[in-house]
Amino acid sequence: MQKTILVIADKNYSLWPLAPWLCLKAVNMPFEEKLIKFAQPDTRAQMLEFSMTGRVPAFHHNGLKIWDSLAICEYIADLYPSYKSKSVIPCFLTSEYLYPESSQCS
Repeated sequence: MQKTILVIADKNYSLWPLAPWLCLKAVNMPFEEKLIKFAQPDTRAQMLEFSMTGRVPAFHHNGLKIWDSLAICEYIADLYPSYKSKSVIPCFLTSEYLYPESSQCS
């Protein structure tokens, strides 16, 4: 079984990677956190190693690669639907926030 990896940048400079990180922590999903520091000579090369866009966050799980915060949270919510219904993964971290007419969130 492949390990789950969340690639993020400095938490002090970017909030977008925190949403997937919080989702993973909320559902107690084991993952390896790969931190890439900004403003290093090899920052871009490191990011391209994990994400075709060269941006973070990037999420690798069972051969699947996702590089968008909202998409990562949606995927985690789909893997753990019981957590989503209990509001452990807040609705604002999923597309149900954007499309409330199809929402199961209250």
